[in-house]
Amino acid sequence: MGATIRAAREAQVCEVGEGGEMALLEPIERYDGSLLGSSFVGARAAVRLARAGAWFLYILSSYRLQRALVFIFGWSAFMTVRLERRWDRVHAANARRFYVAASRLSGVYVKLGQVVSTLGTFLPEAYAHELQKLQDRVPPRSFEVIDEAIFRAYGKPWPVMFSELSREPLAAASLGQVHRARTHDGRDVAVKVLYPDIEATLKVDLVVVGWVLDVLERFYPISDLDRLHRSMGEMLGRETDLRLEAQALRKMKRNFEGDASVTLPEVDLALSNDRVLVMSFVDGVRITDRDGLARIGISAHDAARTLLDAFIRQVFVHRYFHADPHPGNFLVQRDDQGRPRIVLLDLGASATAKEHLVDGLMEVVSGLFQKNDRIVLAGVSRMGFLAKDADQELVGRHIKETLGRLLRVDGAGMGQLDKRLVDRLSKGGPDKREAQALMRSVSYPDGWFELERSVAMLLGVLASEAPKLDPTQVAFPHIARWIASRAGRT
Repeated sequence: MGATIRAAREAQVCEVGEGGEMALLEPIERYDGSLLGSSFVGARAAVRLARAGAWFLYILSSYRLQRALVFIFGWSAFMTVRLERRWDRVHAANARRFYVAASRLSGVYVKLGQVVSTLGTFLPEAYAHELQKLQDRVPPRSFEVIDEAIFRAYGKPWPVMFSELSREPLAAASLGQVHRARTHDGRDVAVKVLYPDIEATLKVDLVVVGWVLDVLERFYPISDLDRLHRSMGEMLGRETDLRLEAQALRKMKRNFEGDASVTLPEVDLALSNDRVLVMSFVDGVRITDRDGLARIGISAHDAARTLLDAFIRQVFVHRYFHADPHPGNFLVQRDDQGRPRIVLLDLGASATAKEHLVDGLMEVVSGLFQKNDRIVLAGVSRMGFLAKDADQELVGRHIKETLGRLLRVDGAGMGQLDKRLVDRLSKGGPDKREAQALMRSVSYPDGWFELERSVAMLLGVLASEAPKLDPTQVAFPHIARWIASRAGRT
């Protein structure tokens, strides 16, 4: 997996100009961190591996004990009932341990917990309940850590690069954090800084993640789950080179050029490199701040509708989308016409929407609207969800029922997004036997990791902040255009 990170980071980092020319985004000269020495980094990585391994073995041994008890006392009907009830307590205890470990270790484990929380259809309810808390703000590192990181990135102390730098971060994440600053020519900027030695940390963390997924696949045999591991490595490799985020910001900005409903910060290429990203400071109100939205005359419903429309266009029109749409990664402004404008932030986790996923998803939704099970199943197959020898009828029914409940596409027509239904997605619907059969029938599609994570996070935001929003009304024009384009090609 270390090779995956290197390949992602060593891929050509380039910017496409207006005339189509390619320009390499080179980092400015910076300090290489050699004073710390590789032995120091290696020792810290070894300690981290030991800590993470201890947590993992603790959780694994708990499950092995439970299975041993089931094997030993399985002959007793009385004990079987008690052990069945004990499974819930074991899951709850281990989900809590997972959450505590991820919170303390941070880094990849926070992201792993976020991903696991979105796989709740196939996991015990306790994991979705505990790990969804990892979607919230990550505790920031001290200013001394950021001071060191900036010096190592530029080879100069921060006052040489900026006239002012806030000690308190604007935002903190698992790989770095953002501080407000002012340049020597008087511009207000936001400075994103990666934590020191993040690459060494990721390599160690991904080893443990591989162990976790190996065990997970034994308990919950979803086909091709190793793609999740590979996708995480590739995504994290991209996130540890801020030149790639600079490229993503500029690409997304071009995609929404001329659109008053979406804006993004301007990148300062002269001050940015692979470890530090400097952007224009953009003000706005968080979509979860009801009072702040009211002060600028924008309703949460209208802001959420604008956000959803922007995301749909990213996936189905631009085929390039924001893969980390939690509430802290976008702000709301009021445009000159009094309408909401969405500010997109933190494009480190951006992704290309794979053609087979987009077309398959459109086919599934189209089948739901037309009440045609054959089209729904064809879409599921196109997306790559069907494992070899899958029970196609079971998978098709589950997908149809899940999406149908979520969007309330029923005999009454269009519906509304209901937070309770979104919550039920993370708690699982089928009974145990059906869930086991479903898992054996499901494959993990290539490219699904980023899209699944994004949709789950976005739906959570919409359900919480705009529960009366009808997503089918926002999506329908895009679906209709897709159906018309398909008809035109046949």
